[in-house]
Amino acid sequence: MIDDIEAEEYYFVSHANYEELHRVHGGYIPPIDNPKLTHYIGVSQFATDKLEEYRKKIGKKIKTIKCYNPLTLEPKQKLIHLVSACRLDDKVKGGGRTLKLIEALDRYCEENNRNYIWTIFTNPTKIKINSPNVIQMQPRLDVRPFIADADYVVQLSNDMETYGYTINEALGYGVPIVTTPLSILKELPITDNEHIVLDWDCENVDEVARQIFEKEVKPFEYKPLKDDWDNILAKGRSNYKQDWKKTYLVECIEAYTDIVKNKWIEPGEQWEVDYLRMEYLNDLGLIKVIEEIDTK
Repeated sequence: MIDDIEAEEYYFVSHANYEELHRVHGGYIPPIDNPKLTHYIGVSQFATDKLEEYRKKIGKKIKTIKCYNPLTLEPKQKLIHLVSACRLDDKVKGGGRTLKLIEALDRYCEENNRNYIWTIFTNPTKIKINSPNVIQMQPRLDVRPFIADADYVVQLSNDMETYGYTINEALGYGVPIVTTPLSILKELPITDNEHIVLDWDCENVDEVARQIFEKEVKPFEYKPLKDDWDNILAKGRSNYKQDWKKTYLVECIEAYTDIVKNKWIEPGEQWEVDYLRMEYLNDLGLIKVIEEIDTK
């Protein structure tokens, strides 16, 4: 556009190493030989040196001035990190409530110049989340580091959770929770400090969004309820024997993302797995066993 502008002075500002651009893109030539140019500026010493090399090659006499790019920073704000581990497509797991809370959080951010990121670990889902603040992640077994790093862990299920490991894991790491009015919570040793409640009908969703950003949570220590499995299970080591050397030919019967194979599996696809993997996938109803393979 330089040829369409009339001015007393024309500045060319170099933001790149043009030798590298030329090498990668092939034939790229910066417009620094335009006769209208009166000043050259490099945004760093590196940019200045490189532009000087190029200037000398083409015989231009105007030397490059070094002037670093300006940088101004807004006051630092806390980025709220939410984490959920769920099955969004499962009607009892609160996918609809999740969408409403996302909308409320996005409204709060727009009105108050704040930001958040919500990491949702979920099985493949048809639910479309159109928010720049939400990341949908594949299911994984090592989700606890994400839970421990969160500002809040969100569990918006129907009243079907009878203990809920995600909730207890979060509290055990000293991370507060956002939940529906789950009945099980009456049994847990928690207070309002560690807990924000979203109504079943989401009538208070804007208030919940506000609390997520504005509530001051005091550090807390959570002690899980004492279990009695030591008295229920038989004493001693198990004498159960499983031939771990056997593998199994399995076939997918429901499409899913396999976190071991790191790929999307379509119904009808067959592959071999070990005993533990076969049991796990079979219990989820994702595969059927075609045959047992003896690898001895």
